[in-house]
Amino acid sequence: MDQTSKTRQQLIHEVAELRLRLANLEKNETEYRATIESLRSQVVIDELTCLYNRRGLFELGEQYLKIARRLGKPVLLIFADFDNLKAVNDNFGHTIGDQVLAQTAKILKKAFRESDIISRISGDEFVILAGINQTRDIEIITSRLLHAIEKFNNAKRFPYVISLSLGTAVSEPGSTASIGELVKSADEAMYLGRKTRK
Repeated sequence: MDQTSKTRQQLIHEVAELRLRLANLEKNETEYRATIESLRSQVVIDELTCLYNRRGLFELGEQYLKIARRLGKPVLLIFADFDNLKAVNDNFGHTIGDQVLAQTAKILKKAFRESDIISRISGDEFVILAGINQTRDIEIITSRLLHAIEKFNNAKRFPYVISLSLGTAVSEPGSTASIGELVKSADEAMYLGRKTRK
């Protein structure tokens, strides 16, 4: 075999090796990206309810607000506090308490659109961000949620009832309020509503 043939064979071999390495790198990169995505999901997703957690709400919520403001659309933030979780835990145990929270999450997912951001920000507190066209949409949306809860309770498939106290805040297109400020306003509105109900 002459030198030229030998060199050609070496080149073919080297190219094959490079292709193999490249394929391995691409595979590793795909696995790496999948791992990063999985870890990111774990960081922003609440394990019990599979809703966004507090961090997920604040990260995605700010982006949601920016897009809505750019489009000149108002955004509704609903603060929902579970009324009787302690009583459920005391009467039925924490396993049932967890079931209640998971059921509440299912109701929220059914009551809102996929494009809305639904989160569990602490033990028994949920926050929803929903795009609206006008302020009268608030009553329609909250009524839809309350109707979904009533339907669940009327079915009487479980030994407990779900009851949420709601507070709302609206970010108008010209507003500069942050997610944190909206959560605070809606939380205060929820607390006042609960107080007047007693």
